[in-house]
Amino acid sequence: MIGTILLYNSVLLICYLGAIYLDKKPQYKSLSFFIVIIIITLLSCLCGFRSYNIGIDTHTYYAVFDDPDASFSIEYGFILLCKVLLSVHFSKELIFFTISFITNTLFVVRLFTLRTIAPMRYSIPVYYVMVYFLTFSGIRQMLAVSIAFFATYYIFERKRLITFIILELLASSIHTSALFTIVFLILESLSRISSKKWIIPKIILLLLSPVLIFNLYTVLYENYGYFFEKYEKEPREIGYMVFFRLILLILIIVTFYLYLDKSKRENNALVKKLFVIEFVTVLFSGIDYFFANIARIGWYFLAFTPVLYAYVLRYKSRNIAYLAIKCMIWICLGYTYVQMFLSQTNKLVPYEFFWNM
Repeated sequence: MIGTILLYNSVLLICYLGAIYLDKKPQYKSLSFFIVIIIITLLSCLCGFRSYNIGIDTHTYYAVFDDPDASFSIEYGFILLCKVLLSVHFSKELIFFTISFITNTLFVVRLFTLRTIAPMRYSIPVYYVMVYFLTFSGIRQMLAVSIAFFATYYIFERKRLITFIILELLASSIHTSALFTIVFLILESLSRISSKKWIIPKIILLLLSPVLIFNLYTVLYENYGYFFEKYEKEPREIGYMVFFRLILLILIIVTFYLYLDKSKRENNALVKKLFVIEFVTVLFSGIDYFFANIARIGWYFLAFTPVLYAYVLRYKSRNIAYLAIKCMIWICLGYTYVQMFLSQTNKLVPYEFFWNM
């Protein structure tokens, strides 16, 4: 256990130190690129070189990599990726590392594009605690989440709809649940409904959005019905952390509008989207106490939590409201991180590399 704690904390510390440098706007872009690669590689090695005892589904994917064609319940996009890697004589361990490297690259690069409003010295540690360790278990879905998260760059900032749709279709070919990220497109349409550009398609999309979401639910239920299975053996109560994060979100929104000067509200539209996305994240966390695995759909929205928390933590203010919010964020992160070591739900401790099996 002590070795695992030292290993996880060492990786976090190194990534944090690298993120601090990236926030200082260094003159040498090549060095910044090198540090980004180090962060991605370090995260990928820790996840990719784990044994099959680490993570819930790891042993299952060992079987998938043995014979991808026998995995009828897995989307063809992921099967094709496995076949390509196997065709160049990748070992199963190297496939794990490659998938981890792709996943972490997309996450870290997207956080890098948002560093002006969400400094990486905050977003990287929050990502590490809240999101990163999910890649140890939901290997295929977290790959889809990373693609979907990266794709939002082309809808929230660059306004390249076609590119966004292509990436989302790619993500859904890895895991069908990625189709639910149409919510991001609906959210963007709502934020720009007053714009005359593409006004008719926007109105049509908004009118059809309930039908689209229902059809997506139907498709997902057919492929992943276990997401919606109710707990029958024992009743569950909603955990305190769900209410804690909901209260935290409310305080962030109130403080944003009442105490933050308008001159400091950079990227107002994007921040408002972060509020909505975080609410959806908390909502799925609460529903998960009644349905076995529905929180997995919330992973697509959870990916933005590091951005929101980093946006809040960046401000230096002695305002009592800000200090309270920052304390609550650190409590949330600390609780989540400690629970990772205490709980065996995701099988993350004790850590062991595949060569020690």
